Amino acid sequence: MIKALLFALGMAFATAAMAQQYKWVGANGKVEYGDIPPPGVQATPLNPPVSAPAASAPAAKKDGARDLGPEWAFRKRQQEQREKEAKAAKERADAESRRVNCEESQGSLRSLQHLDRQR
Repeated sequence: MIKALLFALGMAFATAAMAQQYKWVGANGKVEYGDIPPPGVQATPLNPPVSAPAASAPAAKKDGARDLGPEWAFRKRQQEQREKEAKAAKERADAESRRVNCEESQGSLRSLQHLDRQR
């Protein structure tokens, strides 16, 4: 029951956060912002808030280079670390495979040499 109540409350706040916002000049001459402009003023609708996935995408600069923001740089470092760890794990597995093959080959060679001595 509490989970359903918290979910409904969260949805209500999320809907309010996504409401259309307006900008107008108030009676005192100051610029004011709100979701409901007072009657009789010329209100300008503002652009809706940008969703989170679009905001996290790196913005392109004028010369075509990417903006290396802290979040993007952090994710890049994480990806590079994962790739480095995967490469190291593959190298360890390859080394172990070579070691096992070498031991088996040495054992086979000793067996063959032992047979030659008995003849």
